[in-house]
Amino acid sequence: MEGFNSVERRYHNDAGEVVSKEEKEREYKKFLQEVENAYNQKADIIISEINKKAKTDKEKLKMLYNYFYNTMEYDLHGTDKEGYAKQYLYPFKNYKTFKIDQKTKYPALIYNKGVCATFSKAFADLANKLEIPCRQVNGFTGLQHDWNIVLINDEIKHIDVAFAIMFHNKEGFFLKDFEELGNRTINSSIEDLELAMKRQIWSKKRFTPIRRNGKLTSNKFKTTNINGIPISKIEENGRGRR
Repeated sequence: MEGFNSVERRYHNDAGEVVSKEEKEREYKKFLQEVENAYNQKADIIISEINKKAKTDKEKLKMLYNYFYNTMEYDLHGTDKEGYAKQYLYPFKNYKTFKIDQKTKYPALIYNKGVCATFSKAFADLANKLEIPCRQVNGFTGLQHDWNIVLINDEIKHIDVAFAIMFHNKEGFFLKDFEELGNRTINSSIEDLELAMKRQIWSKKRFTPIRRNGKLTSNKFKTTNINGIPISKIEENGRGRR
């Protein structure tokens, strides 16, 4: 178009060389897979060890929480003078320009470092690998902050790994009610999160959520249909037993 100068976008590989978009995407995909593999290798060891030694969900969460508390470092490189998390990238292996974003789950296990977003994402990932429903939540504690909620014994409890590490308070931020966490707000609906996590459990058992006596629970019978007939009816009639 006359009077318009188009600028062709250039793509660079890790070495800074100009390459095609496809070459850049292939190399970056390889980098991401190596990061994922490094993370999963560590995660598999942690999950295996916890499953060997812990029996109940509470014991598993406690072991996971202790692992974070005893091995992780709150990385002040990732915060500004006011304490806000900022963009910070970790180098990885022999890569020069491809780096790991601190606000992902990866630095927690690869480097044992991070900020609240790092820890809460990694903790949620590992707890769910242990088949304990867990979510990352965020809110305001004077600063924007991330922590976790878990569903245990049919109740929502809060776990704040970052604050435990920062304030050297191991017992003060494990399986707490929201009111016990001090002066903070949360940007999510606890009831919606509770329902989502209960559905995570019930979907495996094919239960459906209902409200009984004002409390969110599930129905007794499985509700999946077989040829249009509810399983509950099939079981009542003595058919389809396993």
